[in-house]
Amino acid sequence: MRRKKQLTACLLAFALLLGMIPASEVSAAKKVSLSNKKLTVTKGKSKTLKVKNTKKKVKWKILSGKKYISLKKKGKVAVSVKGKKKGTAKVQATVGKKKLTCKVTVKNVKTSKTTPTPPVTTTPSATPLANSTNDAKALKNLIAEQKKQGASSKLSEDIQNNEQYTWKNGRLVGIDWRKVELKGELSTEKFSALHYLYCNNNQLTSLDVTKNTALTSLYCGGNQLSSLDVTKNTALISLYCGGNQLSSLDVTKNTALTSLYCGGNQLSSLDVTKNTKLTYLSCYDNQLTSLNVTKNTALTSLSCSGNQLSSLDVTKNTALKTLRCYGNQLSRLDVTKNTKLLDDAIRCDANVIIIRNNN
Repeated sequence: MRRKKQLTACLLAFALLLGMIPASEVSAAKKVSLSNKKLTVTKGKSKTLKVKNTKKKVKWKILSGKKYISLKKKGKVAVSVKGKKKGTAKVQATVGKKKLTCKVTVKNVKTSKTTPTPPVTTTPSATPLANSTNDAKALKNLIAEQKKQGASSKLSEDIQNNEQYTWKNGRLVGIDWRKVELKGELSTEKFSALHYLYCNNNQLTSLDVTKNTALTSLYCGGNQLSSLDVTKNTALISLYCGGNQLSSLDVTKNTALTSLYCGGNQLSSLDVTKNTKLTYLSCYDNQLTSLNVTKNTALTSLSCSGNQLSSLDVTKNTALKTLRCYGNQLSRLDVTKNTKLLDDAIRCDANVIIIRNNN
Protein backbone atom coordinates (compact mmCIF):
# COMPACT_ATOMS: atom_id res chain seq x y z
CA MET A 1 0.00 0.00 0.00
CA ARG A 2 2.84 2.34 0.89
CA ARG A 3 4.57 1.62 -2.44
CA LYS A 4 1.32 2.37 -4.24
CA LYS A 5 1.06 5.79 -2.52
CA GLN A 6 4.69 6.57 -3.39
CA LEU A 7 4.08 5.67 -7.02
CA THR A 8 0.97 7.89 -7.15
CA ALA A 9 2.90 10.79 -5.62
CA CYS A 10 5.66 10.41 -8.23
CA LEU A 11 3.15 10.39 -11.06
CA LEU A 12 1.48 13.53 -9.70
CA ALA A 13 4.83 15.30 -9.39
CA PHE A 14 5.75 14.33 -12.95
CA ALA A 15 2.39 15.58 -14.23
CA LEU A 16 2.90 18.92 -12.46
CA LEU A 17 6.40 19.23 -13.88
CA LEU A 18 5.15 18.38 -17.36
CA GLY A 19 2.47 21.06 -17.10
CA MET A 20 5.11 23.68 -16.37
CA ILE A 21 7.03 22.91 -19.59
CA PRO A 22 5.82 24.87 -22.67
CA ALA A 23 4.13 22.74 -25.33
CA SER A 24 6.69 23.88 -27.86
CA GLU A 25 9.41 22.17 -25.78
CA VAL A 26 7.47 19.00 -25.10
CA SER A 27 6.99 18.27 -28.78
CA ALA A 28 9.69 18.84 -31.32
CA ALA A 29 10.24 22.62 -31.44
CA LYS A 30 8.84 24.16 -34.64
CA LYS A 31 11.34 26.28 -36.50
CA VAL A 32 10.71 30.02 -36.82
CA SER A 33 10.50 30.74 -40.56
CA LEU A 34 8.97 32.98 -43.22
CA SER A 35 5.76 32.02 -44.99
CA ASN A 36 7.64 32.58 -48.27
CA LYS A 37 11.34 32.71 -49.08
CA LYS A 38 10.47 34.07 -52.52
CA LEU A 39 7.51 36.31 -53.28
CA THR A 40 6.14 37.56 -56.60
CA VAL A 41 3.85 40.58 -56.56
CA THR A 42 2.20 42.56 -59.36
CA LYS A 43 2.88 46.29 -59.66
CA GLY A 44 0.24 48.20 -57.69
CA LYS A 45 -0.88 45.11 -55.75
CA SER A 46 0.03 43.71 -52.33
CA LYS A 47 0.79 40.32 -50.80
CA THR A 48 1.16 39.33 -47.15
CA LEU A 49 4.45 38.00 -45.78
CA LYS A 50 4.56 36.64 -42.23
CA VAL A 51 6.83 34.87 -39.76
CA LYS A 52 5.55 31.46 -38.66
CA ASN A 53 5.87 29.75 -35.27
CA THR A 54 6.49 32.82 -33.14
CA LYS A 55 4.49 35.14 -30.92
CA LYS A 56 7.31 37.63 -30.60
CA LYS A 57 7.12 41.03 -32.25
CA VAL A 58 8.78 41.04 -35.68
CA LYS A 59 10.82 43.93 -37.07
CA TRP A 60 10.61 44.35 -40.86
CA LYS A 61 13.13 46.06 -43.11
CA ILE A 62 13.80 46.50 -46.85
CA LEU A 63 17.39 45.40 -47.41
CA SER A 64 17.50 46.39 -51.08
CA GLY A 65 15.18 47.65 -53.82
CA LYS A 66 13.29 50.36 -51.89
CA LYS A 67 12.15 51.91 -55.18
CA TYR A 68 10.42 48.67 -56.17
CA ILE A 69 8.36 47.88 -53.03
CA SER A 70 6.84 49.37 -49.90
CA LEU A 71 5.96 47.70 -46.57
CA LYS A 72 2.96 48.10 -44.29
CA LYS A 73 2.77 46.22 -40.98
CA LYS A 74 -0.14 43.86 -40.35
CA GLY A 75 -0.18 42.81 -36.68
CA LYS A 76 2.83 41.55 -34.73
CA VAL A 77 4.20 38.97 -37.18
CA ALA A 78 3.02 39.99 -40.67
CA VAL A 79 3.65 42.70 -43.24
CA SER A 80 1.96 43.74 -46.48
CA VAL A 81 4.39 43.98 -49.43
CA LYS A 82 3.22 46.30 -52.22
CA GLY A 83 4.80 46.43 -55.68
CA LYS A 84 5.71 49.94 -56.85
CA LYS A 85 7.52 49.21 -60.12
CA LYS A 86 9.06 46.29 -61.96
CA GLY A 87 12.25 45.00 -60.31
CA THR A 88 13.60 42.86 -57.46
CA ALA A 89 14.01 43.61 -53.77
CA LYS A 90 14.90 41.90 -50.48
CA VAL A 91 12.91 42.05 -47.25
CA GLN A 92 14.35 41.11 -43.86
CA ALA A 93 12.42 40.02 -40.79
CA THR A 94 14.15 40.15 -37.40
CA VAL A 95 12.82 37.97 -34.55
CA GLY A 96 15.02 38.37 -31.49
CA LYS A 97 18.50 37.54 -32.77
CA LYS A 98 17.20 35.59 -35.77
CA LYS A 99 17.16 37.25 -39.20
CA LEU A 100 15.08 35.90 -42.10
CA THR A 101 15.26 37.11 -45.71
CA CYS A 102 12.74 36.99 -48.57
CA LYS A 103 13.41 37.84 -52.21
CA VAL A 104 10.58 39.87 -53.80
CA THR A 105 10.02 40.10 -57.56
CA VAL A 106 7.70 42.82 -58.86
CA LYS A 107 6.07 42.24 -62.23
CA ASN A 108 4.12 44.65 -64.39
CA VAL A 109 0.34 44.41 -64.59
CA LYS A 110 -0.66 41.79 -67.11
CA THR A 111 -2.43 43.43 -69.98
CA SER A 112 -3.52 42.41 -73.40
CA LYS A 113 -0.75 42.77 -75.96
CA THR A 114 -3.27 42.81 -78.78
CA THR A 115 -3.04 45.94 -80.88
CA PRO A 116 -6.45 47.53 -81.56
CA THR A 117 -7.60 46.78 -85.08
CA PRO A 118 -6.98 49.79 -87.32
CA PRO A 119 -10.08 51.21 -89.01
CA VAL A 120 -10.95 50.17 -92.55
CA THR A 121 -9.10 52.39 -94.99
CA THR A 122 -10.04 53.77 -98.37
CA THR A 123 -9.56 51.37 -101.28
CA PRO A 124 -6.18 52.25 -102.81
CA SER A 125 -5.72 53.45 -106.33
CA ALA A 126 -4.52 50.82 -108.77
CA THR A 127 -1.99 53.20 -110.36
CA PRO A 128 -0.07 55.07 -107.65
CA LEU A 129 2.81 55.80 -110.02
CA ALA A 130 0.50 58.20 -111.84
CA ASN A 131 -0.14 60.02 -108.58
CA SER A 132 1.55 63.05 -107.09
CA THR A 133 5.17 63.14 -108.23
CA ASN A 134 6.14 64.80 -104.96
CA ASP A 135 4.44 62.14 -102.78
CA ALA A 136 5.85 59.27 -104.84
CA LYS A 137 9.39 60.66 -104.73
CA ALA A 138 9.16 61.45 -101.01
CA LEU A 139 7.90 57.93 -100.25
CA LYS A 140 10.74 56.30 -102.17
CA ASN A 141 13.25 58.46 -100.31
CA LEU A 142 11.67 57.62 -96.96
CA ILE A 143 11.72 53.89 -97.72
CA ALA A 144 15.41 54.10 -98.66
CA GLU A 145 16.14 56.04 -95.47
CA GLN A 146 14.38 53.46 -93.27
CA LYS A 147 16.13 50.58 -95.02
CA LYS A 148 19.45 52.28 -94.31
CA GLN A 149 18.47 52.57 -90.63
CA GLY A 150 17.85 48.83 -90.43
CA ALA A 151 14.24 48.17 -91.46
CA SER A 152 13.56 44.56 -92.46
CA SER A 153 12.60 43.16 -95.85
CA LYS A 154 8.96 43.26 -94.69
CA LEU A 155 9.01 46.98 -95.48
CA SER A 156 7.98 47.02 -99.14
CA GLU A 157 9.96 49.09 -101.62
CA ASP A 158 7.10 48.81 -104.09
CA ILE A 159 4.98 51.93 -103.63
CA GLN A 160 2.17 50.14 -105.46
CA ASN A 161 1.94 47.60 -102.60
CA ASN A 162 -1.65 48.20 -101.51
CA GLU A 163 -1.13 46.42 -98.18
CA GLN A 164 1.29 49.09 -96.99
CA TYR A 165 0.41 52.18 -99.02
CA THR A 166 -2.96 53.80 -99.74
CA TRP A 167 -3.44 56.44 -102.42
CA LYS A 168 -6.45 58.63 -103.07
CA ASN A 169 -6.95 61.33 -105.67
CA GLY A 170 -3.25 61.29 -106.49
CA ARG A 171 -2.08 61.68 -102.87
CA LEU A 172 -0.59 59.28 -100.33
CA VAL A 173 -3.18 59.01 -97.54
CA GLY A 174 -2.04 55.92 -95.65
CA ILE A 175 1.11 54.09 -94.51
CA ASP A 176 1.00 50.72 -92.75
CA TRP A 177 4.45 49.85 -91.40
CA ARG A 178 3.54 47.62 -88.48
CA LYS A 179 6.22 45.13 -87.34
CA VAL A 180 8.74 45.92 -90.08
CA GLU A 181 11.62 46.62 -87.66
CA LEU A 182 11.75 50.38 -88.09
CA LYS A 183 14.62 51.86 -86.08
CA GLY A 184 15.73 55.31 -84.97
CA GLU A 185 13.83 58.33 -86.32
CA LEU A 186 10.75 58.54 -88.55
CA SER A 187 9.40 61.77 -90.04
CA THR A 188 6.36 61.89 -92.34
CA GLU A 189 6.46 65.65 -92.84
CA LYS A 190 6.43 65.38 -96.66
CA PHE A 191 2.95 63.80 -96.71
CA SER A 192 0.47 66.58 -95.97
CA ALA A 193 -2.51 64.46 -97.11
CA LEU A 194 -1.70 61.53 -94.79
CA HIS A 195 -4.85 60.30 -93.00
CA TYR A 196 -3.46 57.28 -91.19
CA LEU A 197 -0.05 56.08 -90.02
CA TYR A 198 0.49 52.65 -88.47
CA CYS A 199 4.07 52.23 -87.27
CA ASN A 200 3.44 50.29 -84.06
CA ASN A 201 5.57 47.40 -82.74
CA ASN A 202 8.91 48.62 -84.04
CA GLN A 203 12.01 50.17 -82.45
CA LEU A 204 11.48 53.85 -83.17
CA THR A 205 13.09 56.35 -80.80
CA SER A 206 11.64 59.47 -82.47
CA LEU A 207 8.48 60.22 -84.48
CA ASP A 208 7.62 63.54 -86.13
CA VAL A 209 3.99 63.94 -87.29
CA THR A 210 3.70 67.70 -86.65
CA LYS A 211 3.16 68.46 -90.37
CA ASN A 212 0.49 65.80 -90.83
CA THR A 213 -2.50 67.98 -89.95
CA ALA A 214 -4.95 65.71 -91.83
CA LEU A 215 -4.03 62.70 -89.70
CA THR A 216 -7.07 60.94 -88.18
CA SER A 217 -5.47 57.68 -86.98
CA LEU A 218 -2.02 57.29 -85.42
CA TYR A 219 -0.82 53.91 -84.15
CA CYS A 220 2.72 54.17 -82.80
CA GLY A 221 2.57 51.89 -79.74
CA GLY A 222 5.23 49.34 -78.83
CA ASN A 223 8.23 51.49 -79.73
CA GLN A 224 10.86 53.34 -77.66
CA LEU A 225 9.46 56.86 -77.91
CA SER A 226 10.28 59.20 -75.01
CA SER A 227 8.23 62.08 -76.44
CA LEU A 228 5.35 62.56 -78.87
CA ASP A 229 3.92 65.85 -80.14
CA VAL A 230 0.34 65.58 -81.41
CA THR A 231 -0.72 69.15 -80.68
CA LYS A 232 -0.87 69.97 -84.41
CA ASN A 233 -2.89 66.84 -85.25
CA THR A 234 -6.26 68.34 -84.38
CA ALA A 235 -8.16 65.95 -86.69
CA LEU A 236 -7.01 62.87 -84.75
CA ILE A 237 -9.82 60.44 -83.91
CA SER A 238 -7.74 57.44 -82.78
CA LEU A 239 -4.41 57.62 -80.95
CA TYR A 240 -2.59 54.45 -79.92
CA CYS A 241 0.76 55.25 -78.27
CA GLY A 242 0.92 52.62 -75.51
CA GLY A 243 4.03 50.66 -74.58
CA ASN A 244 6.53 53.47 -75.06
CA GLN A 245 8.56 55.59 -72.60
CA LEU A 246 6.44 58.74 -72.64
CA SER A 247 6.67 60.88 -69.50
CA SER A 248 4.15 63.43 -70.78
CA LEU A 249 1.37 63.57 -73.38
CA ASP A 250 -0.63 66.65 -74.37
CA VAL A 251 -3.99 65.79 -75.98
CA THR A 252 -5.79 69.01 -75.05
CA LYS A 253 -5.82 70.13 -78.70
CA ASN A 254 -7.15 66.78 -79.95
CA THR A 255 -10.80 67.48 -79.26
CA ALA A 256 -11.99 65.04 -81.97
CA LEU A 257 -10.45 62.02 -80.20
CA THR A 258 -12.80 59.10 -79.59
CA SER A 259 -10.15 56.49 -78.71
CA LEU A 260 -7.02 57.08 -76.64
CA TYR A 261 -4.70 54.23 -75.73
CA CYS A 262 -1.63 55.43 -73.80
CA GLY A 263 -1.07 52.58 -71.32
CA GLY A 264 2.36 51.23 -70.40
CA ASN A 265 4.20 54.54 -70.36
CA GLN A 266 5.61 56.76 -67.58
CA LEU A 267 2.91 59.43 -67.46
CA SER A 268 2.53 61.23 -64.14
CA SER A 269 -0.42 63.32 -65.35
CA LEU A 270 -3.01 63.17 -68.13
CA ASP A 271 -5.53 65.90 -68.98
CA VAL A 272 -8.53 64.56 -70.92
CA THR A 273 -11.01 67.27 -69.87
CA LYS A 274 -11.03 68.70 -73.42
CA ASN A 275 -11.60 65.30 -75.04
CA THR A 276 -15.36 65.20 -74.55
CA LYS A 277 -15.92 62.79 -77.47
CA LEU A 278 -13.83 60.01 -75.91
CA THR A 279 -15.59 56.67 -75.79
CA TYR A 280 -12.49 54.56 -75.07
CA LEU A 281 -9.71 55.52 -72.66
CA SER A 282 -6.90 53.19 -71.65
CA CYS A 283 -4.15 54.70 -69.50
CA TYR A 284 -3.17 51.66 -67.41
CA ASP A 285 0.31 51.07 -65.98
CA ASN A 286 1.52 54.65 -65.71
CA GLN A 287 2.29 56.82 -62.67
CA LEU A 288 -0.94 58.83 -62.50
CA THR A 289 -1.89 60.17 -59.07
CA SER A 290 -5.14 61.70 -60.30
CA LEU A 291 -7.49 61.31 -63.27
CA ASN A 292 -10.42 63.60 -64.06
CA VAL A 293 -12.97 61.93 -66.36
CA THR A 294 -15.99 64.00 -65.28
CA LYS A 295 -16.09 65.75 -68.68
CA ASN A 296 -15.88 62.48 -70.63
CA THR A 297 -19.57 61.64 -70.44
CA ALA A 298 -19.46 59.55 -73.65
CA LEU A 299 -16.98 57.04 -72.17
CA THR A 300 -18.02 53.40 -72.53
CA SER A 301 -14.68 51.82 -71.58
CA LEU A 302 -12.13 53.02 -68.99
CA SER A 303 -8.94 51.19 -68.05
CA CYS A 304 -6.78 53.00 -65.49
CA SER A 305 -5.30 50.07 -63.55
CA GLY A 306 -1.72 50.00 -62.29
CA ASN A 307 -1.45 53.68 -61.34
CA GLN A 308 -1.36 55.56 -58.01
CA LEU A 309 -4.93 56.84 -57.90
CA SER A 310 -6.37 57.37 -54.41
CA SER A 311 -9.79 58.43 -55.74
CA LEU A 312 -11.79 58.05 -58.95
CA ASP A 313 -15.05 59.85 -59.79
CA VAL A 314 -17.11 58.04 -62.45
CA THR A 315 -20.49 59.43 -61.42
CA LYS A 316 -20.74 61.48 -64.63
CA ASN A 317 -19.80 58.55 -66.87
CA THR A 318 -23.28 57.07 -67.15
CA ALA A 319 -22.53 55.35 -70.50
CA LEU A 320 -19.69 53.29 -68.97
CA LYS A 321 -19.86 49.56 -69.72
CA THR A 322 -16.41 48.36 -68.64
CA LEU A 323 -14.16 49.66 -65.85
CA ARG A 324 -10.70 48.41 -64.87
CA CYS A 325 -9.15 50.23 -61.94
CA TYR A 326 -7.23 47.57 -59.98
CA GLY A 327 -3.67 48.13 -58.78
CA ASN A 328 -4.30 51.64 -57.44
CA GLN A 329 -4.77 53.06 -53.93
CA LEU A 330 -8.56 53.30 -54.00
CA SER A 331 -10.56 52.59 -50.84
CA ARG A 332 -14.05 53.17 -52.27
CA LEU A 333 -15.74 53.44 -55.65
CA ASP A 334 -19.17 54.96 -56.28
CA VAL A 335 -20.93 53.34 -59.26
CA THR A 336 -24.49 54.28 -58.30
CA LYS A 337 -24.91 56.31 -61.51
CA ASN A 338 -23.31 53.71 -63.80
CA THR A 339 -26.41 51.65 -64.52
CA LYS A 340 -24.93 50.11 -67.69
CA LEU A 341 -21.90 48.83 -65.76
CA LEU A 342 -22.47 45.19 -64.85
CA ASP A 343 -20.78 43.62 -61.82
CA ASP A 344 -18.58 41.35 -63.95
CA ALA A 345 -17.45 44.38 -66.00
CA ILE A 346 -15.83 46.02 -62.95
CA ARG A 347 -12.29 44.96 -62.09
CA CYS A 348 -10.81 46.53 -58.97
CA ASP A 349 -8.92 45.37 -55.88
CA ALA A 350 -10.75 43.16 -53.39
CA ASN A 351 -10.37 45.67 -50.55
CA VAL A 352 -12.17 48.46 -52.45
CA ILE A 353 -15.68 49.18 -51.16
CA ILE A 354 -17.97 49.39 -54.20
CA ILE A 355 -21.08 51.52 -53.64
CA ARG A 356 -23.77 50.26 -56.02
CA ASN A 357 -26.86 52.04 -54.71
CA ASN A 358 -27.83 54.90 -52.42
CA ASN A 359 -29.30 52.64 -49.75
